[in-house]
Amino acid sequence: MHSSVSGSVLSNTTYRRLLQMSFFGFVLIFALWQTRIIATDTAYRALSQQNMNELFRYSSALSSVLQKYESVPQQLSLNENIHSLLQNVSDPQLIDEVNRYLEIVNDIHGSSDIYIMDSLGNTIAASNWKRKKTFIGKNFSFRPYYTQAIQGKQGKYYALGTTSNRRGYYFSVPVSDDDDILGIVVLKISLANIEERWASPWSENDIELIVTDANNVVFISTQPDWRLKSLGKISAPKMADLRRSRRYGNHIPTHIDARSVHYVSGYNGQQAQVISIGEPGTTGVTYLSQVLEMPFAGWKVQALSKTDSVKEAVKLSLIIVIAIYVFLVLVFLFVKERLRNERQLQQSKELLEDRVRERTQDLETSNVRLRSEVDERLKAEAALKRTQEELIQAAKMAALGQISAGINHELNQPLTAIRSYTQNTQQFLARGNIDTAQNNLTEVIKLTDHMTSIIAQLKVFSRKRDESLTSVDVMSCLQEAIKIMSPQIKQQDVQVSLHHQQQGFWVLGDLIRLEQVFINLLANACQAMAHKNTKTIHIFITLDNTQPETPIIQLRFEDTGSGIDQDKLKRIFDPFFTTKDISQGLGLGLSISHRIIDAMQGTLTAENRIDGGACFTIRLPALISEHDQSNSHPRVDSVPNPVEAVS
Repeated sequence: MHSSVSGSVLSNTTYRRLLQMSFFGFVLIFALWQTRIIATDTAYRALSQQNMNELFRYSSALSSVLQKYESVPQQLSLNENIHSLLQNVSDPQLIDEVNRYLEIVNDIHGSSDIYIMDSLGNTIAASNWKRKKTFIGKNFSFRPYYTQAIQGKQGKYYALGTTSNRRGYYFSVPVSDDDDILGIVVLKISLANIEERWASPWSENDIELIVTDANNVVFISTQPDWRLKSLGKISAPKMADLRRSRRYGNHIPTHIDARSVHYVSGYNGQQAQVISIGEPGTTGVTYLSQVLEMPFAGWKVQALSKTDSVKEAVKLSLIIVIAIYVFLVLVFLFVKERLRNERQLQQSKELLEDRVRERTQDLETSNVRLRSEVDERLKAEAALKRTQEELIQAAKMAALGQISAGINHELNQPLTAIRSYTQNTQQFLARGNIDTAQNNLTEVIKLTDHMTSIIAQLKVFSRKRDESLTSVDVMSCLQEAIKIMSPQIKQQDVQVSLHHQQQGFWVLGDLIRLEQVFINLLANACQAMAHKNTKTIHIFITLDNTQPETPIIQLRFEDTGSGIDQDKLKRIFDPFFTTKDISQGLGLGLSISHRIIDAMQGTLTAENRIDGGACFTIRLPALISEHDQSNSHPRVDSVPNPVEAVS
């Protein structure tokens, strides 16, 4: 009996597992089938868009080349010497002049050949008159471009040259005298030059571009083996016409074995064809084919892209789907096994609790007491968590107060400058000096924008900025800072001297924040020299090339003040530490400046000068070319009155 039950359970378990594996296999096959369809369609659309981009680019370039030469024969048909030659074809001097003229025009336009035919199709003058195989004396009346022009129309024709045996496109126009057609001007351009011009971009990808005529014969192609071959068999009547016009000379076009495979949905909903090109009996190379008409010339431009990228994209998509599916199945089996184990564990736990409850009531009492202790601990943990949240909130409020004090300190200098500009503006308006008043108002607007930018820096103490840094011109930033400080500099009669090299100084940083640092250092220097007779700020800007791979821009701000006490020098960058009266600041300026420079991967240090006064040094990584790093010469700019433009 026991064996029978075990066998039944085993059979049920095996059946469920087989059913589960069958379900997983069906889902996998369905997912792979859908993935293959979607990935193939997506890859063909992308490849089709690439094809169409190349088609539009090439057809536009080809049209522009043809249109460039279309008007040249028309202009030549108006030439007086050509008219005279067609009326007197036996004048050797006139023939020589026209030959030389055609040679010059041909060289200027870069065409292949230009020649003049009389009304019977005989060539009487040509740009290639010096060559051994000149057109002079040849009769081209069998060409369709002659037939079109002799009827008074503008002729356009593609053919293989009977003399040069080179592919070319012909433009022809009649030369008329009232209603009489005296002759024909013909211009030929080489198609080989067009292929050479566009071969380089094609070589960078798997796209082949071909141009076919009305007979479906390829006459321009990035694949040399396809040239002068048809994409299909040419009927006997058309082949007879080609031989009669000698369009391809003595060459008889053979056909390329191009077999249609199927059609797909291409770019912008257009239908594209997948074809296979190769020798009969072989698999051949598979291409995605798309065609663009060129009505101007009666041509078709066709792009053929190898479908290898489609196969690779589908293969990659299938691999990704299989990997994701296997991962999900493993996760499912893991979770299922985990739940099964937990269910068994729960059952065992319940069974054990029942037995313990039956054996002893004391154990149940102990269990109740233990649960009570657990509840108390949970309550204590919740209370501790609330306390931690309150401490975090208190820390945030303290940081917010510190940030507000810092912003108040940073806005003090622009507000002082705005007040000075406003007072000066009132005086200028009273004097009727409108232009200067207008300039001062413009500066007030700039300072207002600057204050807005400073206010935007509220997060400078809360977290590190994650915005990307930009290239900053140190000299321009420093000049702007001096301009903002100009009212205070003029009021205290401070002279500012810049010592720098001739080339530009660029760093990777934040323009507004770097300007804040310069303003803080200038303001501190002015306050330190308030009671001194000599008030000079020297700013030295140098390039440190001791390590060529990482050049450093160094800025030294030296003043003629009393310097900083040695015991206070170590704490000079601490928040709320100041050596000045509380009315002059809260001790946050240098702390903020130190954080700003540190965020730009630089350093800000302070020391006392030997001759007296303080010196603050900023070192920042430089953005500078190798040419600018050599042959630099020092330069000194004195800025004694930087507020002359304001007053």
